[in-house]
Amino acid sequence: NGATPYYAQVYRKGKNVVLGRYATAEEGARAYAATPEGIADLAARDAPPPPPQPQLPSNSELSSSELIRSERSNSGFKGVYKVSSAATPYCVQVYRKGKTVTLGHYSTAEEGARVYAATPEGIADLAARNAPPTPRPAKRPAPLPAVPPSSSAAASKQSSAVQLITSATNKTGFKGVYKLGSGATPYSAHVYRNGDQVVLGHFATAEEAARCYARTPEAKADLAVSAAPPVLFDGVELITSERSNSGFKCVCKLHNGATPYYAQVYRKGKNVVLGRYATAEEGARAYAATPEGIADLAARDAPPPPPQPQLPSNSELSSSELIRSERSNSGFKGVYKVSSAATPYCVQVYRKGKTVTLGHYSTAEEGARVYAATPEGIADLAARNAPPTPRPAKRPAPLPAVPPSSSAAASKQSSAVQLITSATNKTGFKGVYKLGSGATPYSAHVYRNGDQVVLGHFATAEEAARCYARTPEAKADLAVSAAPPVLFDGVELITSERSNSGFKCVCKLHNGATPYY
Repeated sequence: NGATPYYAQVYRKGKNVVLGRYATAEEGARAYAATPEGIADLAARDAPPPPPQPQLPSNSELSSSELIRSERSNSGFKGVYKVSSAATPYCVQVYRKGKTVTLGHYSTAEEGARVYAATPEGIADLAARNAPPTPRPAKRPAPLPAVPPSSSAAASKQSSAVQLITSATNKTGFKGVYKLGSGATPYSAHVYRNGDQVVLGHFATAEEAARCYARTPEAKADLAVSAAPPVLFDGVELITSERSNSGFKCVCKLHNGATPYYAQVYRKGKNVVLGRYATAEEGARAYAATPEGIADLAARDAPPPPPQPQLPSNSELSSSELIRSERSNSGFKGVYKVSSAATPYCVQVYRKGKTVTLGHYSTAEEGARVYAATPEGIADLAARNAPPTPRPAKRPAPLPAVPPSSSAAASKQSSAVQLITSATNKTGFKGVYKLGSGATPYSAHVYRNGDQVVLGHFATAEEAARCYARTPEAKADLAVSAAPPVLFDGVELITSERSNSGFKCVCKLHNGATPYY
């Protein structure tokens, strides 16, 4: 009741905005009428009335034949469900804009069915039910009858001459063949029958699995379809599929409404719905225009991949081809005894930084045959049978030191010193290492009494190698290279000044029965 008792406000972007306070209501109304909200209200008030909506049929006007029945509902009618035992146990529900909308509860199922039939969803279901059926694509011709072989030779010839069905979208290169692991039989062949996956078997190579799949009725039907003329719709070739309930790939039938068919693709880990369609052919045409559909058509017409090289079977390996190893407790490389069970021997390989177990076997020889058939085993066999690498020639004995008579002679002696090269050192010289990228990046050092002694830093690797070549350690290296090799049981041993045993990679730990390791 003050001097300005009236205030005007509007609702903008989720907040109440106060326009001001006024002495009279007319002043506040005038302020609101000048806002965008007030102008919109005036325009809506003066707009012509909307056209009348079509009248839906009344529940009483619907006959019993127009009620939509359903075997999936516990009431016998679509959209009507019995949810309790109360006076109105039947509930009517429809699915609109991603949400379930309850229309009411009724005493009988027929009352609920009449309410559902009068909704837009029910009217669409009635129209779809009364519409003429959509022509399905032509069925695939029956598979060719199998010809019984007359003899074992004819059977072998038929098996080898069977036509394999390739696939550009399958990583194995063949349809119905999948690689499941890295064991002795990593390739699996399976088919889909009556909506269930049927495993045909496990095989050592993809070709064996493809032959097994090629003998199935599904494969023969695939060959017949590939030879049949393509299915066209509006000039676009459609991609058929026996696994889809619509007869076309990536097109599924959901319900019996006005647009019962929907098309979808799988992109970047997600299902992308392309749209809903009245006929299966419309959905198939939408899929055929996508990059996925174009790739499927191109893959179907692509030439088959070249055959993979055949690895030797386990039974074809002789005892001499088994790779033995003294470091394994089984006596064979890649085979380890891990338990005392019925299959105590485990076969393992190291691939891409991980240990891969190929299987467990009852004897070490079985495991050794499996390992010998792997790419790692084949590489080991090739390395074992390769000719030995020629050893580098012995280094010549160092030149006798000549006492310098002058500074020029000393300079000549410095430049004539014999440098000690190394094939395992990145700098190419023994005792020389590159530590950085400054003015003197090369360092020369030696090991004396177990400690590292830095001789200096140099601008070039040759200067550091000359410094190292003047040390007693370098002279000892030259003497060792000129000395005759050390032999033990006919094997040449590798000596080392840095080891306390005198041999490379051999150390003395204690004075027991086996002090060297």
